[in-house]
Amino acid sequence: MAILEKPELTIFLTSDIHLKNKEDETKLAQILHHISEYEDAVFICSGDLTEAGVESQFSSFYKVLEENCSLPRENILLSLGNHDVRGPSRADWSNNAKDTPSWYENARKSYLTRNYMYSGATTNVYFSNTIKGYKFIVLNTEKSLKDSCYITDNQLEWLEKELQSVPEGKVSFIINHQPLRDTHWRSNDLEGFGVQDGKVKRILLKYPNVFFVSGHVHNGFGSAEIIDKPYGTMVDVPSLFHTANGINTDGVAYKMLLYKNRAEFKAVNLLTKEEYDNYHLEVHFPLLSELYNKKQQLVDKQKDDVMFLDFCQDVFSPQYDQQQFEITPMFSSEKQEKNLFGSDYRIKVEEMKKVGVK
Repeated sequence: MAILEKPELTIFLTSDIHLKNKEDETKLAQILHHISEYEDAVFICSGDLTEAGVESQFSSFYKVLEENCSLPRENILLSLGNHDVRGPSRADWSNNAKDTPSWYENARKSYLTRNYMYSGATTNVYFSNTIKGYKFIVLNTEKSLKDSCYITDNQLEWLEKELQSVPEGKVSFIINHQPLRDTHWRSNDLEGFGVQDGKVKRILLKYPNVFFVSGHVHNGFGSAEIIDKPYGTMVDVPSLFHTANGINTDGVAYKMLLYKNRAEFKAVNLLTKEEYDNYHLEVHFPLLSELYNKKQQLVDKQKDDVMFLDFCQDVFSPQYDQQQFEITPMFSSEKQEKNLFGSDYRIKVEEMKKVGVK
């Protein structure tokens, strides 16, 4: 009888809950009960916990969490989204990074007061937890911009030190609400990541053995993708209750099974317990970004090394034309005409990685 392989971690990846009423609270409670059935699982929400970032919504969200989730507190990783920090009044909204909208301190206080039970952080909104040897790094905006995030120099310095501390060859996780620019479909929409996009990428190029987990753009399965870049593997997480395209029913999320040699991304519905087999993906270790980084550093590159690096460049170079979002920012519900990073792309990457490992 074959022994069933057990994952080191089961990680539930969610985003964009936008909690605002009793109906949302009921659905979230049901989901938290479900994931609590998985002993020592990890629950991640990459921002937009609330719809408007007001005290009553933060209070309701954390009350539902506390009453319905029995996972270890350090296994619950929650980041802030633009809806959590920009405030309820449109008159106060701004995407200008030079502005300092006043609502931020309200959101920061509401978040830190409650989230410290899960993060241990009482001063900085950014933090990291290590779970079974894997480091999870939560980035957070430090301005209440309308759509994009703002990462201070102090947070950037902290991020680099956190990545430096990860053992060589060990994959880590970065959680941020907004995706990095020129990655996922609509990642450049509404100002994209923000003005520190390039600085974050330069840090990750030094330490690329990361999954960068984000939401914000509300892509559903069929539009959401996992993309390899030289600065890490980008994971686009659907909105839990408000997907805009693809499979757009309530409850969609990834159940990630983390093994020593791979990560399996199961496309699931946490309300109905359905699985969407067509959108399951596997990412084997090492990540392509890590292999690429090591090959680049070789002093004496062989012919196979050069060929592998050329292949990587071919994989890294495709990107969506997002000019429409730059010219006229909008939150389109349309999915891309053609998926650049679908299952065929993933198979190609995984096959080539076997060559790179040799």
